[in-house]
Amino acid sequence: MTEAPILLAFAAGVVSFLSPCIIPMISVYLTLITGMSLEELTGRPGAVARRAILLNTLLFSLGFTIVFALAGGTAGWIGELLTEASRTLEIFGGVVVLGLGLSMAGVLKLDWLHKLGLPIRRPQRRPRGPLGSFGVGLFFAVACSHCIAPTLLAMLTVAGMTGTVSSGIVTMLAFSLGLTAMYMLTALAISPVLSRLGRHRGAARTVHAGAGVLIAAFGLLMVLGEFTRLSELASRLIPFHAPVGM
Repeated sequence: MTEAPILLAFAAGVVSFLSPCIIPMISVYLTLITGMSLEELTGRPGAVARRAILLNTLLFSLGFTIVFALAGGTAGWIGELLTEASRTLEIFGGVVVLGLGLSMAGVLKLDWLHKLGLPIRRPQRRPRGPLGSFGVGLFFAVACSHCIAPTLLAMLTVAGMTGTVSSGIVTMLAFSLGLTAMYMLTALAISPVLSRLGRHRGAARTVHAGAGVLIAAFGLLMVLGEFTRLSELASRLIPFHAPVGM
């Protein structure tokens, strides 16, 4: 497998955290993940509480990572079945990625993307420890992924384009790792992160839109049949190779 899809997927995971849908809900997600109130989270938690926050956040991330990796493997399996129509699949996938990127950039309005999941509300009960946090991660992946639908669907399309189950899984693991990194950073410094996100939502939207432009450009390259050339360029610039074949 070439490195270009992995890097794109990781970056897409990071950018997903900056989604205009995710940022206003960060405090809700954190209370769901940890079972703590916002006041407890931002009130200088002690060492024991901080370890619990990090552990619960990690298990939350593990929950959505498993679901996304399975989805990536399924997409890669479908791509493998359609190997004989790989060029047609590449064009179709490129059109999908292009459209989703333009949606992120605000150029194209796709209202149906925001109707793919269930709404999430501030919890009335705390999840039951680490297992509860893991369950919240599963719930997030299944019911709340509409918040990151453009990047998620775009990366699932790329995972299908890799053409193997293992490559599809690795692509979505990279996506999940990018998203996990942002949640873990937030868990490490909750108060300053929440404060800065609140003050710089406009900048986050700009970054999200800019990433949409890049994803759209990637989709255009797929349509034009330049996917391989981009992968070769990534291989020259990056001093490591993915551990699975493509």
